[in-house]
Amino acid sequence: MPEPPFSYAASNPVAWWLRRWGLWVAFFWGIAEATLFFIVPDVVVGAFAIFRPRRAMAAAGAAIAGALVGGLILYGVAAGLGSELRDVIEGVPGIPPEMVARSQSELAEHGGAALVLAPFSGTPYKIYAAEWAIRGRGLPALLAWTVPARAIRIVPVALIAAVVGTFGRNWLMQRSGRWLVGYGLIWTVFYVFYFRANGF
Repeated sequence: MPEPPFSYAASNPVAWWLRRWGLWVAFFWGIAEATLFFIVPDVVVGAFAIFRPRRAMAAAGAAIAGALVGGLILYGVAAGLGSELRDVIEGVPGIPPEMVARSQSELAEHGGAALVLAPFSGTPYKIYAAEWAIRGRGLPALLAWTVPARAIRIVPVALIAAVVGTFGRNWLMQRSGRWLVGYGLIWTVFYVFYFRANGF
C-alpha cells in the first residue's frame, strides 16, 4: 500500500497549528505590535511561510492589515490622551525616551517617509504612528504610509521564509520540531541584543 501523505499534525502539533491558524495570528499580532506589544509579527509570518510557502504573501498581508487596524486604534487613543500617549509608548519595553525624541525630529523632517525608513534603524512603527496622531496629521495619510512602512520589512521576511520552506521541505518534514526550536532561539537571541541595545 502507498504511504499516507505527510501530516504536520503527526509530526509536530505547533506546525499544524501554524498552518491552520497562522493567518489569524499574524493579523492580530500585527494589531498588537502596532499598539503596545513589543515583538514583531515577522516571527509568526516567517514561521507560517516556512510551512506554507505558497501562502507567504497572505501571511504578510494579514500582518500589514493588522498594523493598519493598530494605527487606527492609536489615532483614536491620541484623540483622547493627546501628548500623554507618548508616556504610554515610552512604557513599552525596548522603547527608551531618546528613541521617541528622535522619531519626533525625523517625522518633522521627513514626514511619512520616516515611517518607511524606521525599520532600518530598528524603530517601532508605533512610535511614529502615535506621534503622527498626536500632531493631528490626517488619518488617511497615516494609513497610506503604513502599508509601505510595514511591507518593506515584513514582505522580505515572508519571501525568505517561503524559499526556505520550498527547498527545505523534506528536511522540515522529518525535523519540524527541531526547526521550531531553532527558529525560536534565533528570535530570542535577536531580542536579547535588541533590548540590551535599547537599555531594557
